[in-house]
Amino acid sequence: MKIWLLTNMPSFHQIEFFNAIGNSRKTSLSVRFTYPDYRGVVWKPEKTPPFDYQTLRGVGPRTETACFRICPRAIWEVLFGRYDFYILSGGYVDLTFLICAFLLWLCRKHWAIWGEAPWPAHWRATWIEYRTARSPLAGKLRYMLVSVLMRMAPRVFCVGTVAIQEYHKYGARKDKLVLLPYTCDVERYQTVDPTAVERIRGELDLEGKIVYLFSGRMTHGKGVDLLLEAFHELAKQRPDVALLLLGDGPERQEYEESIDETIRDRVHFFGHCSQADLPVYFNAADVFTFPSRYDGWGLVVNEACGAALPIISTKRVGASYDLVVEGKNGFVIPVDDAKALLERMRFFADNKERIREFGARSLDLIASLTPEKGVDLLLQGIRGESPAQHSATTNGSAKP
Repeated sequence: MKIWLLTNMPSFHQIEFFNAIGNSRKTSLSVRFTYPDYRGVVWKPEKTPPFDYQTLRGVGPRTETACFRICPRAIWEVLFGRYDFYILSGGYVDLTFLICAFLLWLCRKHWAIWGEAPWPAHWRATWIEYRTARSPLAGKLRYMLVSVLMRMAPRVFCVGTVAIQEYHKYGARKDKLVLLPYTCDVERYQTVDPTAVERIRGELDLEGKIVYLFSGRMTHGKGVDLLLEAFHELAKQRPDVALLLLGDGPERQEYEESIDETIRDRVHFFGHCSQADLPVYFNAADVFTFPSRYDGWGLVVNEACGAALPIISTKRVGASYDLVVEGKNGFVIPVDDAKALLERMRFFADNKERIREFGARSLDLIASLTPEKGVDLLLQGIRGESPAQHSATTNGSAKP
């Protein structure tokens, strides 16, 4: 089977999944990127990947996204390429995406859309600079656009259970919805050199402390301000807690300057970390905290489960619906609720003996979301053998 896939940028977890598809020898994969970099980092494989790929040239205005650029090569391959199945991923408002979708529908080819749950109507990404894109009118137009796409596409690959529920609300029939969450290689989180972990904990004076971890962009949308507020209250009551924050972003300096002097020695900002370094920091922590205001999935939850960490997340994180079982491996809290976050963080500080139990459950849950199992879900979905009747882990822990 020959698969053609259009996406916007080469993110790390996508590359892992594409490698798994190519290495499976069950199909050949041709990937087309509309942008060469992911968050400013250009992907340059160390060796020839097991899939064909190209970064397409676009025609049109250069902006931070590919919304207004058309990639003629993608359109040509949709019309004249000899592939068994086509997948459109990335930005569904991009002109190239929309033109390809219309042509695939018009030519009656075998194709699917693969995406996260659409943004909530009242939510706008902080990285969107155009006022028109953040207006209520733009939200209504996006709703109409997604509704049309859901009716056009013969198959919809949904990134998580919440995406299945949301796309059904947009008009997609249940029999065309297929569960295909994001996956990543979590084995590397389980094979970390313990001496490297001990070195970090020793350098930061973490011995004997409950260490909470955040990993993600330093932006308002990720809820870092809520985490700092909750930790400040907890740290005033408990001298045996510490906080590690991985990631960079426009609000990092503001967050660092907001830390009270009395607890500054227990709050550690590390900035951007390479993929190679992440497993060590995850293993140096005890509990993963992710109070995001919205994430269509949130791959850091996969990584935290791979490191056998308990999870505290919010109802607006897609991965919470598939990888967090309430009271078993973590807790799902309301958005913008610093008090609830504090209570759940205090739970682990007061019940240290249960951290290992929660972490073991996280490890069990992530076992069903390896890249190799993702390949099986993909191929079953293409063959029409995988209707979306339940979640990846069948836990059903959170409700949208």
